[in-house]
Amino acid sequence: MLSLAITNLAAWMGIAVTPMRILKEKNFDDQRLIYTGLVLGIILLLAAMASEKRNIKKHFEFTYNNFGTHILFIAGLAGLFLYQFFIIWFVFLLLIAYYIYRQAMKKNSFYFLLLVALYTYVALSYVIIRILDKMGVYNMNSIYLGLLYFILSAIALVRILIVFNRKMKANDSL
Repeated sequence: MLSLAITNLAAWMGIAVTPMRILKEKNFDDQRLIYTGLVLGIILLLAAMASEKRNIKKHFEFTYNNFGTHILFIAGLAGLFLYQFFIIWFVFLLLIAYYIYRQAMKKNSFYFLLLVALYTYVALSYVIIRILDKMGVYNMNSIYLGLLYFILSAIALVRILIVFNRKMKANDSL
């Protein structure tokens, strides 16, 4: 029921939740949707925090965190992709990632660590490719550099997830 309520709240706030609706309306760069997503994500994370601290429906905390994390990261990525000042959005995404990482470590949740790793990887990859593009060098060396980045970063991402998993298991035994 809570998931349905959150989905209805998002729809009421104007966030299109179906891919078909987004494709029909062609609103890939709607600033209002990005900022509405940011506000809704923050509200949901605050609701999760309040639910835990005030011990009110504590079992709803995961659902609030889940929706809030996804909505906040997706809105942040949309801002990163669409706005000229992408570094500001990248820093914002890193701050979100740090907050979610801290919460995940506190709650010993590999799921949220995985979300942090994947969303941060997407943001970092976009920034690196955009920087390579801004350098304006369109030859085989820049293509090789981009491909090398993706190979090495994929290996690093897997390694990071293994380290996160070991860290979670170490905290589990305490």
